[in-house]
Amino acid sequence: MYESNITSTVCVITNNRPKVLKSCLIAISNQIIKPNDVIIIDSSDDLIYNSFVKIDFPDYKYFYEKHELGSQPILRNIALSKCTTDIICFIDDDAFPHENWLQIIIKAFMEFDNIGSLGGRIIQGTTLYPKSHKDALSLTGKYNLFKWAYGSYNVVYPNSINIDALQGTNMCFKTNLLKSIGGFDAKLAHGYASFEDTDVCLTLKRMKFDTLYIPDAVVVHGLEPRAKGYSRDLGIDYNFTYSYARNGSLVHLKNSKIKFLGILILFSIVLLINAVRIFLPIVNNKRLVDICNKNRINSFKYFLKGIIDGTKLYFQ
Repeated sequence: MYESNITSTVCVITNNRPKVLKSCLIAISNQIIKPNDVIIIDSSDDLIYNSFVKIDFPDYKYFYEKHELGSQPILRNIALSKCTTDIICFIDDDAFPHENWLQIIIKAFMEFDNIGSLGGRIIQGTTLYPKSHKDALSLTGKYNLFKWAYGSYNVVYPNSINIDALQGTNMCFKTNLLKSIGGFDAKLAHGYASFEDTDVCLTLKRMKFDTLYIPDAVVVHGLEPRAKGYSRDLGIDYNFTYSYARNGSLVHLKNSKIKFLGILILFSIVLLINAVRIFLPIVNNKRLVDICNKNRINSFKYFLKGIIDGTKLYFQ
């Protein structure tokens, strides 16, 4: 066991999911190295949802903050404002960290000086096993103009990987550094708050800090159904389609080195690529095909409107 003077806070944002929240908090309490603080920000419809927290986890800091669905950046910033430790770690309420998760995170912060953000493996979907560092780089936490945020976070590799962006299910920061950039962008509190995690990582990378993926810092993602049953399927859910395009455009323009050219490219290449990639899916489910065919034109309009509004928002 190594000695560390680094203090840590684990933050959980929750909404109407008491069963998985309890499992998440149990997993946090079972950490080999205990966090100095655990902060729970609850935006559930009613306080009764998570009344067990104060009884079963009396040492954890619980705050009820009712906000609309998609207010993740605002809720994260509330947690950040209450954090007094050296590092702050965010996990979802349906994410269950392995017992050495925090131990590995603290060790990484001790070993690497230039960390802006740090995250680990999220067990969900297909597990990838790259054979080289180059392959690992190409698979993990990518961001570019054409696809925006993409890549896997379920990548098994023996070394840390310097990536573009993390997923909010498993991400950590130096607290004072995150506070110095104003935390998460509240403008992205829309829809499902798409790219709010991507944005803060890209902001720190522009400041020449590293974003590290540590494969051994593992959480299992429960993938609970989304609140109120809302779909996250582009091309079917108009609200999500609009929000995805709105936030994606804003994040790109904030972090692009080529602002005005970036706008032109957004209205051409990205629009066309996403139109083909998202709205003309090749699937075997006939019902889904019928829905996509019926909604395709309207979805495309919402996607275009999202890009326009995201661009306007950038210039406000």
